[in-house]
Amino acid sequence: MFSKTIGYTLLLVAVVSGSAAWGYPTPQAIQNSQELKSAIKSAKTSEDHLRIAAYFAEQAKQLREKSNKEEELASYYQEHGINYSKKYPTPYQNARHLANYYSWAADQAQQNAATQSELAAETEAHFSK
Repeated sequence: MFSKTIGYTLLLVAVVSGSAAWGYPTPQAIQNSQELKSAIKSAKTSEDHLRIAAYFAEQAKQLREKSNKEEELASYYQEHGINYSKKYPTPYQNARHLANYYSWAADQAQQNAATQSELAAETEAHFSK
């Protein structure tokens, strides 16, 4: 069992570093919106589109986490019924609004990831003919 785990670990390392070992540069992950803009403008291969899709998928994941945290906070404010006088928006309303916004933004990022994945598949199909 232990040697099987080591084998899988070595296989994973080989696959991850394989493109560098064969002389192909490993594509770097997109780190910010400026790199995203440039990646979108220069995307030509399916790998380029998959790299962009991975960025959007990661953004969607992070936004879902933020949405969940704000939902928890809104639930806390609602359960404890703390009186915040006439302050508007109330902390509950603020947390609820942020949760909805993050959820919407996550949906948009997920749609962008799906679009980029489709473009990658189309590009791959076009060049494999």
